[in-house]
Amino acid sequence: MAALARTRFAILLVGLLALSLAPLTAPAGAQTPTPAATATTAATATTTPVPTAIPTAGPTLTPGTGPAASTLYVPLILNRAAQLETGVQVQNLSGATATVTITYYDQDGRTVPQWVETASVGPNASTTFYTPGNPNLPAGFVGSAVVQATQPVGAIVNQQTQPDASPFYVGTFVAPHAPATSVFLPYAVKQVGSRSSTITVQNAGTVPANVEARFFTPDGLAGRFQVFVPALASRRIALADRPELPGNMDAAAVLLSDQPIVAIGDVYDRSTGIFQLSTGDASGATSQLAPLLFKARGGWDSEIRIQNATSSAVTVRVAVQPTGGGAQITTAPVTVAPNSPYTFRPADVPDLASGLVASAQVQASGNVVAVVSQYNVGNRTGMVYNAFDPASATPRLSVPLIFKDRNGFNTGVQVQNVDNSDAQARITYTLSTGATAVEFAVVPAGGSYTFYQPDNDQLPAGSVGSAVVENIAGGQRLVAIVNEVNYARGGDASSTYEGLNY
Repeated sequence: MAALARTRFAILLVGLLALSLAPLTAPAGAQTPTPAATATTAATATTTPVPTAIPTAGPTLTPGTGPAASTLYVPLILNRAAQLETGVQVQNLSGATATVTITYYDQDGRTVPQWVETASVGPNASTTFYTPGNPNLPAGFVGSAVVQATQPVGAIVNQQTQPDASPFYVGTFVAPHAPATSVFLPYAVKQVGSRSSTITVQNAGTVPANVEARFFTPDGLAGRFQVFVPALASRRIALADRPELPGNMDAAAVLLSDQPIVAIGDVYDRSTGIFQLSTGDASGATSQLAPLLFKARGGWDSEIRIQNATSSAVTVRVAVQPTGGGAQITTAPVTVAPNSPYTFRPADVPDLASGLVASAQVQASGNVVAVVSQYNVGNRTGMVYNAFDPASATPRLSVPLIFKDRNGFNTGVQVQNVDNSDAQARITYTLSTGATAVEFAVVPAGGSYTFYQPDNDQLPAGSVGSAVVENIAGGQRLVAIVNEVNYARGGDASSTYEGLNY
């Protein structure tokens, strides 16, 4: 039965920030005065009282240089703007208490002291900065944020429609910590059927930035335009509104800037209501790992969207490893034009059986970036996560948010072993009550394993918290995604995010 439940979860999928943190009578994701409003009792966000609003200069930034960082960037903050809102879940990745500060910026790069929030976060604990829970941010606020901490931290960001909106949808991205002057986004679509993209770019520099957005299809450059972004501010770019771009454009984007930037991109299908959101990549790698892939599994299918991150053509192969064993299947090489996208679909490969649950590795002759889309059209739900550069894998990773039957939400942590020998994995949960629980599993060489929280009898119903995954025997490296869904909620109440390697 446990194996069947894990297979069922491999069909479920994960990562809201705050939807189920609130009581049933409160707005989804709202912070409450009780400890359950954050992932642990040690993490309590506070806001300053409302004095007279006076513009202030931004903080002194310390860019991150590794998987964990003391400064993170949030390209998109929404406070019930056009029925959209955000929440930021920050996890302390150290063994000491951290002071975490989040500073909000409007679209002109302006901030005021009243908008700033601060939290004290215990070791490995996490806290939620739920935007509508900040009484000092203006209603309808659209902007960006910078997270700073006294210890290394990581964060996930949830973008969702407000609780009473219809149709409901949610997406989650990992807050970037390493801005660059070029960013790649594999999905950039304009009016492809009922699907279009919005790209949000944040200037991580301290002076204004000129950003050029270029869009590439397999046939080459499809269009371009420029945007001006004030220091630490962001710009949302709805591609359907850009006359410089052709209709029916199925492209990838390259953002080039004279200042360091970070970016996110989404795809929204107005017909099905499926919303998919991911973080832009600054460089890519010759290999990319996908911990979870489907082919006709209980209505779920997947695709890997691969973008050439070089100025020359590259060849790409995809090696698929079925979960639970079986022969690995590697596709024939495909040539991908410079900066352009290629979409790999298991449904197009006859050698992959229906009902497939698998992990995969993209192998390329030059640097590529990749994101993995999961979708169930019949249930009108889907999500997307960023694939992993194997060089970023570590024996230890963190998970900022887990649920077990929390107002209908459940999570599972899909762990992939990067190396060629089995890994002994331990996951340690820290709950909002202060309780802890531990679970063990063998993650096979090159394969994956799902820690499905509803299967863990140590976790009581209604649990919310964070977790750390560790390899406790050997140096095998791990990566993970976290999947969450609530079928009872209606709409696209599903999302996923990447575990934080450190």
